[in-house]
Amino acid sequence: MKRLVTITVLFLSLGLHFSVQAAVKIGYVDMKRLLTEAPQIEAINKRLHDRFSKPKQELEKMAASLQQQEKDLKRDALLMTESKLTSNKQKIMEDFKAFREKEATLTKELQEVQNRELSAFRDVTRDVLSKLAKEGDYDLIVGEGVIYAADKIDITNQLLERLKQIAKK
Repeated sequence: MKRLVTITVLFLSLGLHFSVQAAVKIGYVDMKRLLTEAPQIEAINKRLHDRFSKPKQELEKMAASLQQQEKDLKRDALLMTESKLTSNKQKIMEDFKAFREKEATLTKELQEVQNRELSAFRDVTRDVLSKLAKEGDYDLIVGEGVIYAADKIDITNQLLERLKQIAKK
């Protein structure tokens, strides 16, 4: 009799455990897809391109000029006096130093602007996901670090649709 009660309690507790598991609603967001298809990301990329394309072209011109200077120096080195050769080498080194400084400044500025823009995008995405989770009664929404997610729990399309609506405003 005691054994029957124990088995019954065991089955009831397993049944309770399975019913609790079935009540959990999980959603998945494909972050890679989100970062390539969201209209806000496209807008961020356009703003970054518009802002930094001219300075990038200037850097490319400086690099081409430096390469030409080095090429000319190698070609004409045997025809130059020692002082002229030293002077040209120093000029190339100064120009190279200026190039590196400008490149570092531009890279730092680009990273700062990019981080600010992506932070704002994350805030918007987090707000939209919170609303989506509450409206859809989700208990958990996961994004990164997921090895596999079934299509039935993928809510990336819903998130992208809402982000597109926000982008139109």
